[in-house]
Amino acid sequence: MAGSKLTPLDVVRERVRDSIDIPYLDSLYNQALYLVGASTQQAVNSSGGDIPWYADINVNELEIGRSRRMLSAVHIVTSRLLSNELAIDVREVPDGVDDALESYFRRRMEGGCGEGGWVDDIKRAGIAGNALGMGVVQVGLVTDRKSGYQKVTVKSVKPWYCIFDAAQQDVLDSDFVCFVNHYSVERARKMFPNADVEKFARSVKDSPSAFKRKIVRVLEYYDKGDEDYAPTRVLMLGTLDSKIFEVEPNVFECLPVAVCLGWDSPASSRPHGRVMKEVATELAIHDLERRWDDEIRNGLGVDVVDVTSLDENGVRRWEEGSPNVKIRQTQRLTEDPIKRIPNRPLDTNVLERLRHLTQVYQVESGISELDRGLMSSKRITASEIDYMANVSQANKGHEAEQITLFLKRLAEVVLHIGTKFDRCPLTVKVRSSYAKVNDPGEPRSWLVNLVGDYEYRVYVDAQALTKTDLMYQQQMNLAQLRDALPLVGRTIDELWFTMRWLELIGEEDPSAALKHNAPPVVGPDPGGTVPNPMEQAAAQQIPTPGGVQRIEDAARAGVRGMAA
Repeated sequence: MAGSKLTPLDVVRERVRDSIDIPYLDSLYNQALYLVGASTQQAVNSSGGDIPWYADINVNELEIGRSRRMLSAVHIVTSRLLSNELAIDVREVPDGVDDALESYFRRRMEGGCGEGGWVDDIKRAGIAGNALGMGVVQVGLVTDRKSGYQKVTVKSVKPWYCIFDAAQQDVLDSDFVCFVNHYSVERARKMFPNADVEKFARSVKDSPSAFKRKIVRVLEYYDKGDEDYAPTRVLMLGTLDSKIFEVEPNVFECLPVAVCLGWDSPASSRPHGRVMKEVATELAIHDLERRWDDEIRNGLGVDVVDVTSLDENGVRRWEEGSPNVKIRQTQRLTEDPIKRIPNRPLDTNVLERLRHLTQVYQVESGISELDRGLMSSKRITASEIDYMANVSQANKGHEAEQITLFLKRLAEVVLHIGTKFDRCPLTVKVRSSYAKVNDPGEPRSWLVNLVGDYEYRVYVDAQALTKTDLMYQQQMNLAQLRDALPLVGRTIDELWFTMRWLELIGEEDPSAALKHNAPPVVGPDPGGTVPNPMEQAAAQQIPTPGGVQRIEDAARAGVRGMAA
C-alpha cells in the first residue's frame, strides 16, 4: 500500500543522480551521430554530476559513392511496420464501449482540424528503438486550443534524455522516470511565472556557424509510489540542484511513458540496436569502397614520350595545348617514341571481399537486395526471389514483435490517462454510426463513465503491421493461380481451384459463395473453349439427366466436406 506523503525532493534527486549513466547516454548520442553521417568526435557539454547537455544533430553530407546502409535499413523496417493504419483491439468491455475506445485512440493519434497527432512521434520512437536500442515517448495532457478542455497527448523524447533506474533494462520495470525536456523561454516562463527563467536559458549548437537558439531545461520526474511514499510528480527548472521546483501528486498513478526496445544482450545492462550490431561490417565495406575508389581515380594510364628523338618546337607546342601539332622525328627510330602505359588492373580480391561483406551485412541486418529495390546482375529464378522474400520477412519478426509490444504499451497508457482526464469533446465511430464522447453537458458520455470499473485489455494485431507484405504475397498467389488456369479441368480439380481462389480473395466461407444448383465448374482448355456440361456428360456416356445430377451431388458433398 502506498504511503500518504509525497516523495521528498532529496530522495528524488538521489534517485535520478544515481541513475545517470554517462557512458551509456554518450553511446546513444554518438550512435545517432554516426547514423546520420555526423562526426562521432563531437563534444558533449556536461556539467559535473548532472544530466549532460547534448548538441542538436544536423544531417551532414556524405562522401560521394558511399551510403548509410543502416539508415536505409531502419527506414525500410519502420516504413513496412508503421506505414499501415495503426489500430488497437480493446476487449472485455461491453459492446459499443470497445468501438468507442478504439475510435478514440485512433482519432487522438491522427489529430485533425489543423492539429497534428502522434503518428510522427510514434515513428521517431520506432526508428530510435530499431537503430539505437531504445525509443521513448512521453504521455501527458495538453489544453485544446479550440474547446479549452484538456486532452491526452504523446511526444517523442530523445533516448539520452530519459533517465530511469540504472538497475533495470526496461523503463516499465523502473519505479521512476525522469524526462529532460527543453522549452522555449516563453513557454518556460508560463510554467514558472514567478522565476527568472532567463538565467537558465542557454544556447545549444553543434558548430560555430550553426543557428543559435535559446532553450530552457525542465526536468520532469514521475514515480509510482511505494510503501513509504505516494505517487509523486516533480518539476525542476534547469538542474537537479535547482531551487526552483514544484512537488505535487502523480495523479496518473503510473509512469506516463512507452518504450520501443531493440535487442537484448546477455551481459548488457541496456538493449542495443542496429548501429551497435552492424557498424563494424558497414565500416569495413566503406574502407573497401574507399580503396577501390582511390584505385579508379589514381590508377590512370600515362603516356611516355622520348622527347630527344622529336622536334623541340613541336613538343613545346604540344605541351602548351596547341591543336593540330605535327611532331617530326629528328632521327630514325626502331620503335614508336610515344608509348602508352596502361593503368594497373583493379585488385579482384577487393571485389570478392566486398561481395562477401555485403552478404554478411544482409544476414546481420535482415535486409536483402529485394528490400532495397536492387536487382542482381545475374539471372535468378522465381523460386530464388520467393526464397529471398520469405527470408527477409522472417528476419523482421523481432522488429515486428517489439513494435507490437510498444504500440500495446502506448495504447494502455494513453487509455489509462485519457479515460480519466481527457475532457475534450470528440466524435467517435460506434459500429456503423457516430457518437459524441466527453460531451460537457452529458456526463454519461465521458470516457471515465463509459469505462466504469471494467478492466479492459488492449491487443495489437502484428499481422496488421505487415499488411503490405501480406497483400503482396496474396497477389503473388493469385498470379500463380492464373498461370494454372489451362490445367483446370484436366489435371487440377475444378472445385479445389474455385475454393482456393475464394480463399485468396478473402472470402471467409468459400462454400457459401458457390452456386450449388449449377453444374460443376469446368475450366478452360488450352484453346480457350469451355465445354458444355451436357456435351461433357454425353462424352462420358452418362445417358440421362439423372447422371448429371449425381455429379452435382458429389460436388456439393465435396464442398461440405472441405467446409467441415
